[in-house]
This record gives sequence, structure tokens and C-alpha cells, in this order.
Amino acid sequence: MKKILFVLLLAVMCVAAAAKTIASNDKAILIEGALHVSFSDAKACIERIDPALFGPKDFRVSHSVSMAPSGVRIRFRTDSPQIRLNFERRPEGKWRESTWYYGVYCDGVFLADIPGGNPIIEAPSEGMHEYRIVLPIMNPELFCGITIDDAARLKPARKQRKSVYFAIGDSITHGTGQTEHGSQISWPFIVAENHGYELYNLAVGASQISPAIAQELKGRKADVITIMWGFNDWNATKGNMQEVVTRYRELLENLLQVQPKAKIYCVMYGETKVEEGKPGYGCTLPQLREALMALAREFASSPRGRRIHVIDGTHFITADGLADSCHMNNSGAAEFGSRVSAEL
Repeated sequence: MKKILFVLLLAVMCVAAAAKTIASNDKAILIEGALHVSFSDAKACIERIDPALFGPKDFRVSHSVSMAPSGVRIRFRTDSPQIRLNFERRPEGKWRESTWYYGVYCDGVFLADIPGGNPIIEAPSEGMHEYRIVLPIMNPELFCGITIDDAARLKPARKQRKSVYFAIGDSITHGTGQTEHGSQISWPFIVAENHGYELYNLAVGASQISPAIAQELKGRKADVITIMWGFNDWNATKGNMQEVVTRYRELLENLLQVQPKAKIYCVMYGETKVEEGKPGYGCTLPQLREALMALAREFASSPRGRRIHVIDGTHFITADGLADSCHMNNSGAAEFGSRVSAEL
């Protein structure tokens, strides 16, 4: 009996020794879609928005929610039969079990959505494959690298030259409402896929219009920018429409200053179930939409604002496409992303 146990233990040790872990900062691994990635003890801390921006009262964005990696991708090439993704939970960030999924692409083709917990990917066939892992909508984690077969090779992912797309907004652009998939089902990701863009999703759930977000685009390449922001402002300020419009104007001014050549699309909200708001709001959501559209068109009619365009998404989805009063479900986000894509 002891001999059998020894043989089994030896077999387990051999299996364990047959794998190797590649650190997150290995040059063969690309982390895309995040503007701020830092490494400590070979762990990657992924931030979509510079932590230095948080603090001032006029930056109405939650750092703990911004830690969510919506739209971020990890790419690498390997011939390993199995790949384990290694992550470590960030306890200070917001967590949502229904969104703890990773979208896996192999050689440009969608392979599967896999739930969290250091998941294992099975190669579809022998040989070298390029993998693209799309991180969750919420669920911030430290990326601790990948584990592959000891005899397997890891090669750098092929760098791609794409037009760069920044999505700015709140939870509806962040991806709230979509579940049991990686963030590839959020509407900005769908737009990016349809047009072959490199996506940076800067939208953060529960945020309000914060003109300082334009600082993130300063000195960076940006070809396309979408803005869909204002719902939480309307919801929180009880209809102080002038204040919302003023901050939206400042946002456009800032973006034109830091990105004078980028095409900027002001996207208006699709249907919600709270169009009228609560008593005392002072304005309805349609009234705010009209005010923001009028402002965007005012900019667009000026010589320096000729790259600003308006997309009226009011009728892009119906109530069937909503997960709750305002957030899109999986099918609603797919429809909205398709409709916005057609307008670009």
C-alpha cells in the first residue's frame, strides 16, 4: 500500500513539475486596453484611469469601480495544450459574481466564455495559437501571469496597427446589465470589433460627467471618441439641467483641446424605463437629451467642432433590451453596439 501511495505521489509531483508559470511582465504577453499598468512582484495592477485623477470633488468617478477591467485584453501565443490564467482578487475593488467571466479568442475566433477562478483553457488543436483573453466587466484582479506546459513555447503576440477608440461614459457604457460573459459583449467592445478599433473603455459605473477625464487622452493617439454620459447627473442633481450642460460643454472643450483631430461622437441614451424621473427632478430625461444634443450640434456647426457628430440612440433598443430600468441586457447591448457601429 505504501509503495502504491509513493508511486501516486511521485506521479503528482511529475505532473506539477511539468508546468511552468510565465510572469505577467514577460515581454511575450501584451496587456491592451488599459492606460496604466504597473508591475510589482511580477503581478500586474491594471488601471483604466490614472489613480492620480481621483480625489478632487469635480472628478465624479469612483476609483473602486474604475478598477474594473472592462474592455481590457491579454494577448500571447503558445503551443501549450493547456493554459491556466492566474489572477489574484483586488479586495478594494467592486465585485459582481454574475460578471466574473473571461472571453477567450483563439486565432481571432471566439472560443468560449469561461468563469473566473484561475480558469484553464484547452487548446483547440496542436500547434502554436494566438490567444486573446477579454477580461470581465467588473471584478478587478491582479494579473499574475499564465501557467503553460513545461515543454511549451511562448512567443510574443503579434502587434497590431489599429485606429484607437476611446469610450467615455457611465455604467451603461461600462457594461452594467450584461452578465455571464467577458466584457466583449459590452456595446463599446462590439463597436471596436465591427470597425477593427483598439478599444480603451474609460466608462465607469455610477460616474457623472467629469471634464477632467480628457486629461487621459492628452498626448495619446486617439482616432475615435464616443461620449454617452449624463444619466447619473440627471438622477443625482434633481434636474439641474444647466449644471449638467455646463459640465458637458467643458468636457467637449477639453477633448477638442487635447484631441483636435479625433472624431468625437456624442451618443444619446437609448430607451429607459425612467424617462420622467421622480417628482422634483425639474426636467425629464428626454429634455436633458435634447439639451445635450443641441449643445453638441452647436459645437459641430463651429469651424473647430467639425469633427463632432451626434448619434441619437433614443430608439436603438426597446424595453426588451433592458436588464433593469436603464441598463442593457446582453441582447440590448448587442443591438445598441450594432446600431452605433452603423452610425460611425
